[in-house]
Amino acid sequence: MKTRTHRDLCPDDLCPLLVFKHRLIHALDQEIPDDREWPGDGYYWCQETCYEVGPDDEIAHPSTCRSGRSCHGGFRT
Repeated sequence: MKTRTHRDLCPDDLCPLLVFKHRLIHALDQEIPDDREWPGDGYYWCQETCYEVGPDDEIAHPSTCRSGRSCHGGFRT
């Protein structure tokens, strides 16, 4: 059985502004020993706001920071 990595758990349309430890330290290819559902260690924040909430006042998480969200990739002026 192939071991999974954090990269395997990232949705294809994940917002590039969603930050978590494994993205910061370039460890997306680190193997995951357990049966977690989302990448990282559970702490996520938006690079645009520097908080756990995005610029649209919604939670920053891999399940929500996807292409359908209004702030995906950053607000454009």
